[in-house]
Amino acid sequence: MTSGGKLLLIGYVGGTRTIAPGGYALIIGMVERLTVERGGKATHRGYCRGDAINEGGDLAIMRGAVIDGSVHGREFTRVDPGAIIGHAPPGGRGRR
Repeated sequence: MTSGGKLLLIGYVGGTRTIAPGGYALIIGMVERLTVERGGKATHRGYCRGDAINEGGDLAIMRGAVIDGSVHGREFTRVDPGAIIGHAPPGGRGRR
């Protein structure tokens, strides 16, 4: 996501979705990994197979979101109690 860009993701992004400074993303679909750079903003309501990394931006993880990995950089990160963090199924990543 470039600076100043906006994204509504309902599908799938293979690889890392990076939100640059000034960018915004509403993620309802699936990403492999999510990175929010300083000055970027993301709202995650979907499924992340890896880690969600906040490098100083604004990250909101909403109710119903699933992150198989962990959340890093929580100082500007809001996690709804209804989100599922770090509960990858035994034997591998992905839902079963």
